[in-house]
Amino acid sequence: MVASRCLVLVGLLGLMGLRQVAHGQALPEHQPGQVTYYVAPVNGSSQNGPAAAQVQPSQEQANPPMEQRRRISRSFRVAKAGQAFALTTRYGHVRVSTWNKPEMKVEAELIARAETAAGAEQLLSGLGVQWLDYDARTGGVAVSSQFGPALKGKCSGAGCRYEINYTVWL
Repeated sequence: MVASRCLVLVGLLGLMGLRQVAHGQALPEHQPGQVTYYVAPVNGSSQNGPAAAQVQPSQEQANPPMEQRRRISRSFRVAKAGQAFALTTRYGHVRVSTWNKPEMKVEAELIARAETAAGAEQLLSGLGVQWLDYDARTGGVAVSSQFGPALKGKCSGAGCRYEINYTVWL
């Protein structure tokens, strides 16, 4: 079983006084506008789904012919100084940007690749994002990648991949 990758974004904006939490503990103070992130250690995980764990895939396996994409985004008001933000994900990339607005914005791009269009659509239907305006565990906004039962066992062979890439503005 592939270990889950947990990414807790840490950003302190001088104007908003945002403070972040990594595994329930406050992080040290940072300079205004500086963005830092913490990635929990992961053993044996990959960035492109279970199929990417194969050694030296052929060019055809590395780039399956059919791809389906879906973009979703959501903005969250920054209600108070020190509001936490947590992002839990695996099988994708995270890009963090700063801006001078009293809100956080998260954009997710869900990507599924397979040998057929129907296969890619089936994989895409199993991908999702959970948005929480308030998470009791962190005391702030929480976003997490969701991998439905349709994905179980679908990418154990060659020729299919999926990922959820995030762009976050703090």
